[in-house]
Amino acid sequence: ELSATTRSGTDAASLLASEAAAPTLSPAEIETVASAARDEINAAIAAVRAALPLEKARAITEPLKDLALALQKAALAIIERRPPLIYRTLHIAGNLRLIAHLWYGDHTRAPELARLNNLRLPNALSKGDVLRGYAQ
Repeated sequence: ELSATTRSGTDAASLLASEAAAPTLSPAEIETVASAARDEINAAIAAVRAALPLEKARAITEPLKDLALALQKAALAIIERRPPLIYRTLHIAGNLRLIAHLWYGDHTRAPELARLNNLRLPNALSKGDVLRGYAQ
């Protein structure tokens, strides 16, 4: 179980590192990744504490605590670097590529808008629709 927990924590750390380099997840998704890894680490810590005497358990639990803290700090740093999410009302009808171009000057950010909004018809947006997007 410890190797699976360590692997899960390492996978989460890798995902957060790639997220820092090229953002793709929303802040809520980043929190979900970090929380899931921390929950698994906390369960492993509890299992080790229940199975071993205190001094032997500490040798295992302290590195796990360090991993959990590092994940939490990495997730927070990624979230804080992002511009805030805001709601915007569309002033024209169009599709996500057009909206991304109008808002950011970059049509390639359309998938980002798709992830941030649960749209049934992403290619048929109407004037007056309200979408979430990053401020920048």
